[in-house]
Amino acid sequence: MFKNKKIKSLSVRICAGLLMSGVSLAAKATTLTMSNWVPPTHFVTTDILQVWADKVDVATDGRVKVRMLPKPIGSPAQHWELARKGVVDITWGNFTYEPDRFKVMWFAEMPFNGESAEATSVALWDTYQKYFKDNAAFSGVQVLGVGSLGPGVINHSSKDIVSLC
Repeated sequence: MFKNKKIKSLSVRICAGLLMSGVSLAAKATTLTMSNWVPPTHFVTTDILQVWADKVDVATDGRVKVRMLPKPIGSPAQHWELARKGVVDITWGNFTYEPDRFKVMWFAEMPFNGESAEATSVALWDTYQKYFKDNAAFSGVQVLGVGSLGPGVINHSSKDIVSLC
């Protein structure tokens, strides 16, 4: 459907910042399709994904464009498979949406893991590269990046965590 014949298997997924890709680009312009499951006004769209897409365009001198679909074509938990199966070229997601698949990443969800989101994200990328890039959980995609939330971020499925008591 959205496959570009010049792309072998490009997929992108950001875990709380995870990006994947596996691409063979020719010299002429290529447009990659991204499915994004948060609204167009969400900071992930405006401050992360669109900024990244614009940087891809600049870095490739316009040879590679990223076209974000106007709405998602699946639920957040489905985006890994949308990328792996080549339904879209690029997507992103969160490891916690598929906890059984990504057991190797559970440690990254612990609160108070470091002093900044940048430091923990760099450490997570280094850990992924050294220990997990050949793990079966990641087969079928090329991971371009991973990320982590900053220190003190605690998420709960049904209530806000606003105090220690």
